[in-house]
Amino acid sequence: MKEIKNKKNKKIAIVTLSATAGVATGVAIGTGVFTALLRVKNSEKSDIKFNNPIDELKNKRDEILKFITENGSENVSDELFKKLNEFNSVIDKNSSLSADQILKMLNDSGYLLAFAKIRVTIKNEQDPEQSINDLKKLFKDDAIRNRASSIIQDYDQRIKQAKSKEDKLALVDQLENTLKDLYNEQTLINSRLDKAVINANGLLKDPNFKISEDLKSQIEGLLNKISKLENIDANTSEILADRLENLIDKALNENS
Repeated sequence: MKEIKNKKNKKIAIVTLSATAGVATGVAIGTGVFTALLRVKNSEKSDIKFNNPIDELKNKRDEILKFITENGSENVSDELFKKLNEFNSVIDKNSSLSADQILKMLNDSGYLLAFAKIRVTIKNEQDPEQSINDLKKLFKDDAIRNRASSIIQDYDQRIKQAKSKEDKLALVDQLENTLKDLYNEQTLINSRLDKAVINANGLLKDPNFKISEDLKSQIEGLLNKISKLENIDANTSEILADRLENLIDKALNENS
């Protein structure tokens, strides 16, 4: 995958990206996920590093590529292109990453992409209401979501009332900056659970990691439950993280 350096190269780069569009429509490239574990005892915690890029990174990279191919590189910010190049570098080099590093890449790019979708609807003179309301999905804690929803609804009305495309886009910029602290607060609340989910998925998908069927079933069941939860407050997040981390430790002990 060629690196995309700046806006001047966007139209050239899109040709390269379009050639991979068949793969980039949500299908993860490759199945080798997790070939080695580095378990370091530190206050009874396990630090797992993924030596091969995992599906979460590939799927997010493909989501960004799909957005670019469908909407044109001119509608993509330099920040999002920078994130895309970061994903490509990690995936192409099979970089070793911790769950913390993976989670930061996913969170940062997810936030940028959500606002890129709003901007492209405005630039195309379409109604951005749905893409603006989709911002609420970034917030799972009820208290934080309520605060974010109030801000989002206020800006939704202001964007509707703005007369020019430039004024609307300026309000989107303001909204992105205004919500950032709340988004950081949300990601902090869920970070322990999100990292546990990444680690658990990595274990399950590693062909070299042996795990009993009973324990595998328990982990898969809990992951399925977590994936279906739309609202997760701080207390629930901690409880679920405890349960998942305990199952991960059992799996690691089976392989020690």
